[in-house]
Order: sequence, then C-alpha cells, then structure tokens
Amino acid sequence: MIDVLKDTLSKVNDWVKYAEAKNAANIAFCSASIWGIFRVMSSSQNLDSYIHAYLMMSISLLAIGLCISFISFIPKLNTPWFKVPKREKGENLLYFGVARKYSAKSYVEELYDGQPENSDNYKVDLMYADQIIINSKVAWAKFKQFDFAVVFTLSAILSPLFILILKVCKK
Repeated sequence: MIDVLKDTLSKVNDWVKYAEAKNAANIAFCSASIWGIFRVMSSSQNLDSYIHAYLMMSISLLAIGLCISFISFIPKLNTPWFKVPKREKGENLLYFGVARKYSAKSYVEELYDGQPENSDNYKVDLMYADQIIINSKVAWAKFKQFDFAVVFTLSAILSPLFILILKVCKK
C-alpha cells in the first residue's frame, strides 16, 4: 500500500505544479495585456470615449484576474472560504478533488476497506495520507482561484464582442 500512497502523493504534487503553471500563465497574459493597453492608450491621443472606457474596464478586469492569480501563490494550507463537500461511496480516492474530503485516518481506512490494521506500516501510511490530503487541498484551492481569475480575464477579452453585438443590434 505504501507504493500506492507514494504514487498518489507524487501525482497530487504534479497537480499542484500544474495549477501553479496555469496561474503563472494567467499572470503573464494579464500583465502583458495591461502593458499593451497602456501603450495603446498613451500613444493614441484622440481615442473615442467609448473605446477609452472599454480599455479602462479591460485594465480593471485584467488587474483583478492578475491579483487573484498572484494570491494563489501565497503559501497557505488552510482555505476556510472553500467548503469541503461530503464524501460519497465509490469515489476515486486517487483523485485530489476526492482526497481533499478526507482526514488522513479516514483516507487510509477507506484505502484498506475499513481494515487499516492490516497495514505493516500504518504510521507511515498515515503520514503519506496526511501529506496527500494537505497537498490535495492546496491543489484544489489553486485550481479554484485560477477558475475565478480566468472569469475576469475572459471578461476583459470577450467584452468587445458584446459591445460589437450591441452596436449592430442598435442599428
């Protein structure tokens, strides 16, 4: 069982890295977009007031997305603003989204079908399980923060389409 726990911990750690990479990509995109918009605004003296308002709104939305992605890099193990849903029978215990719902003891008990005393390395199993649970919560929080940040980023990108549709519909 220890090999299963080691492998699961490794995969959960990979999910944490992936979530961090996604947030880093959003930071890079938002930063470059804000910089580009400021360059356009500073080089164009006679911008239409609607375009100027749109660009300012885009900067605001991109800045919010940027800040949320930055916040995901603050080291925190406890995220009280994310509710942990109830466990269900038959869930995939190797998935970090499911593992985060357990305590170390209940996770090991579930892996051993309620008989953790059958383990030769019960204390070590508990330590691995504890790390899996903690890292699963971290990965989950980082993915949720990315989801939230990308809503603002996409709003900044897609809002010209809505403005164009409104203009066409007005005619």
